[in-house]
Amino acid sequence: MTENTTYAHSVEARHIVSQNEKLHETNLDLRKNLSEVENERDKYEEEVESREKQVTYLRGLLKNFVAMKKEQDTITCLAKTIEKNNSRKQKQYHKYKQACELECLLFKVAIFVWFVADKFYTLPNSTIITSAFVLAMSVHFMTRRYKFGIKNEIERHDTQTITTKKTIENCAIEIKSVEKACDFLNEYVDVI
Repeated sequence: MTENTTYAHSVEARHIVSQNEKLHETNLDLRKNLSEVENERDKYEEEVESREKQVTYLRGLLKNFVAMKKEQDTITCLAKTIEKNNSRKQKQYHKYKQACELECLLFKVAIFVWFVADKFYTLPNSTIITSAFVLAMSVHFMTRRYKFGIKNEIERHDTQTITTKKTIENCAIEIKSVEKACDFLNEYVDVI
């Protein structure tokens, strides 16, 4: 019986050893497969992170493009405003020039009329001097008031133009800062 027991133990032991070897091989295969799966998972996680970064940077780039477009539209609008102001200023300057020419013409006509009146009617010098003074002062005040209004209008246009140019400069600075941010994003996108 001891022989049978020893034999049974040795068969059982061989069977257990054989099963342990199979389990050990299976365990090694499973560990190898698990390691490969973990490597693939890590690889996919890195790709997903890379794609998320790309998407984030591209969104930032798009936001920068939108900001640049907005600033460019503002600059275009302000440039049109400056152009309109310059056109109005030219018109006002032309009116001012016409007023000066009118004043000169009225003085010339008044002097001509006085010489003619003096020639035909021989008016006393005091009447001619007084009427010339009254006429000169009325023409002067009329044209001065008109010139003053035109001068104020031209100054207002100049002030608006200066303010608009400063706003355009600020927009240009904003565009440059956005472009600097875009350079970094462009370099990153190029690397990707």
